[in-house]
Amino acid sequence: MTKISNLGYPRLGEKREWKKLIEGYWNKTIRQNELFEEAAKLRKEFLKKQFDAGVDFIPVGDFSLYDQILDLSIQFNIIPKRFSDRKIDIDLFFDIARGNKQHVASALKKWFNTNYHYIVPEWDNAQPKLNNTRLLDLYKEAREIIDDKAKPVITGPITFIALSSGVSDFKDALNKLVPLYTEVFKELVTAGATHIQIDEPIFVTDEGKNYIEYAYEVYNHFNKNINATLIFQTYFEALVGSEKLVDLPVAFGLDFIHGLEENLSYIKSGLFKR
Repeated sequence: MTKISNLGYPRLGEKREWKKLIEGYWNKTIRQNELFEEAAKLRKEFLKKQFDAGVDFIPVGDFSLYDQILDLSIQFNIIPKRFSDRKIDIDLFFDIARGNKQHVASALKKWFNTNYHYIVPEWDNAQPKLNNTRLLDLYKEAREIIDDKAKPVITGPITFIALSSGVSDFKDALNKLVPLYTEVFKELVTAGATHIQIDEPIFVTDEGKNYIEYAYEVYNHFNKNINATLIFQTYFEALVGSEKLVDLPVAFGLDFIHGLEENLSYIKSGLFKR
């Protein structure tokens, strides 16, 4: 039977509630606890809408108070050097994104072929470690609302590093991040996750060809250590170098809007056997 899996859900809200909420915190018209409480209400509303629409695999972790890449930077301790002496909290999160009187914000960069811009992770002073259990907490929250339809979503390590600045040794950065991802995934599986969506859109670009060898190392490691279906999700274009990626031990997510002809030809040719 065909099942519906949603890749992500817009965070803005029908009446731009998300924007008003964050601006209220910046303008000091709402307190921090109100920010978190109202954000939780929005997340739950979005989950229920997808549940009521009949979605079988509902994304969890796609919601952010500013940017999902910045969420990962904070979680994995990829903190800009100029902010590294700060307590890790929501105010640090916003200062990295917007800057303050003492320090400039991190750079913004266009998110592939969209009008969205993400906060570029800065690796110059990075000492990767896990700072929080953000995705696990969101997953547990979602399970209480939509039970086993909850599907954790996270940007994959190869795309995350490829979109970063200050990375002097790609392989070394991967070696530091992959154990942290593995820990996050194991916690999710223990909490009940059966499917985990790992977004790797870098592989729809020509640059992605440089990382195919790394993809096998990383995803073979995940496959050996994670007892769940891992969805290697791509979007915005057709998968580049697909014939070299088809043996990855994952399920594949392909874009049939922007990459329709090429991706469809891969399917028809029998290239993808999983």
